[in-house]
Amino acid sequence: MDSTNRQLFVVSDTSVILSFVCSKNQDLLISFTNGAPLYVPEAVASEMRRKLTEDRFEAGRTTWFSLIGSKYIKVLEDTIDVFHVVRRFAGVGFRSEAGLAKDLGEFMCLAHCLVEQDKGKKVAMIVDDGQGQEMARKRQVRSFSSEDVLLRALQMKKLRTKSEVQKIWEQLSEFDTHVHFSNTKLSNPKIYRDL
Repeated sequence: MDSTNRQLFVVSDTSVILSFVCSKNQDLLISFTNGAPLYVPEAVASEMRRKLTEDRFEAGRTTWFSLIGSKYIKVLEDTIDVFHVVRRFAGVGFRSEAGLAKDLGEFMCLAHCLVEQDKGKKVAMIVDDGQGQEMARKRQVRSFSSEDVLLRALQMKKLRTKSEVQKIWEQLSEFDTHVHFSNTKLSNPKIYRDL
């Protein structure tokens, strides 16, 4: 994200928030938006509440509940209008598993972006799932990943060394499935020389 996008309306999917919050790296995610709130759909907030009851994710519980409703994280109401937007693009991909729609968080992130885009706002979503990124691309919604969040932290000089970034990548990977660090743009020594 460049400095010209200070007014960017950024919506995040569950897996990204979960991994940053549970690994205690939420400040890097929060700084990504240049002081603007990071938005989450109600569906994502609900999924966070469910996930944080699991032993694997309980380390993030206190942090998440302190962020919800703060100036850093704002919950977006999943209105019937937003669900209508989802139905327009989700088609057969919108299916139910164990009572919950598969990929609901990603669908709701994209739908909220499209609603805000129709209001003239610059929008983006943070999603690590390749299918979610492809859905965003097809609808001209900019998407970022956890990798992009760390690249931005490097640009902002919140992180400075490859070993520091690799350590954080490994921490994030404890709470979500990520490619090996060596397969990311973050492993390129050139980005550290250019700082």
